[in-house]
Amino acid sequence: MEDTARELNFHVQGDPRLSMALARRLLLRVWCLMALGVLAVATLLVRADVTTAKTALLYGGVFLLLMLYFLVIESPKRTLQQNAHKLGRPTAYRIDSAGIHITAGFGTETVPWPAITRVTRARGQIIISQGWRTASGIPLDGLSAAEQDSVLTVLRSRGRALTGDGSSA
Repeated sequence: MEDTARELNFHVQGDPRLSMALARRLLLRVWCLMALGVLAVATLLVRADVTTAKTALLYGGVFLLLMLYFLVIESPKRTLQQNAHKLGRPTAYRIDSAGIHITAGFGTETVPWPAITRVTRARGQIIISQGWRTASGIPLDGLSAAEQDSVLTVLRSRGRALTGDGSSA
């Protein structure tokens, strides 16, 4: 890991298990919104005397269980199988005042600081949320504990820790 005055550079190896966990985490949010929708529809149907609460909740529960299986279990598994050739490659990260630059293979993606809504550490990776629908994960396996803390500090400060303009948020 290279730590200069204005940027932080490091390389890590991707892990398919972490990609699966991140995909499930994102799709679980969608499922929770669906659950709220099913409860709202069930409430409306019961209030309009179209059906009983028991029947509405039974059908809603069956629907939610099917969606749980397809969204949170089957869909991430299928997506990872289709993209298996991309996973597990070394990925280069550069963090500077503009944001996070992620280079994997021949492509580079830049995540600007204003797009980042939350930075958390979970299950061997740092998760960078961009709203409620999009997130990126940085695997931590190739970094020492001190390097992990350094990366987390810079990410949580939205890059200000690199220039000394602020501390952890």
